Amino acid sequence: EIRETDLVIYLLFGIVIAPFQVLMDILLNHAGEVKEGIRIYDYMLYAKYRWENRLVRWLFDDPRMDDSIAEPMQSVNHLCFSPQFYFIETYYTWGILLCLMAVTILVNWNLNPFADPCFSFFVVQMIIVNRVM
Repeated sequence: EIRETDLVIYLLFGIVIAPFQVLMDILLNHAGEVKEGIRIYDYMLYAKYRWENRLVRWLFDDPRMDDSIAEPMQSVNHLCFSPQFYFIETYYTWGILLCLMAVTILVNWNLNPFADPCFSFFVVQMIIVNRVM
């Protein structure tokens, strides 16, 4: 059980550790650049340039992909670490978290979702919505 005084200590720890975490991230990025020979900062500047000079508003509407990048990473590169990339990441992360919370609730309350009379309706509804969108 977390006491209220402990919460203040956790908050202060988070405030104190934040600048050191930023410094550590900078040092680790530099070490990665030196070790692997990959210019991360230059790549991020290039991604920012591509984002600012894009031809379409939604980047996935642009069919051009960079073939010099491995196929599993092309979509991440295509989104240029833009706000659209972070929106998609947040959207899917929340979906996973909500599914985990739903499963936790079902397990804790000993419920069976398959016994719900509306279950088949919801499944059909989600298949239709996912195909349309």
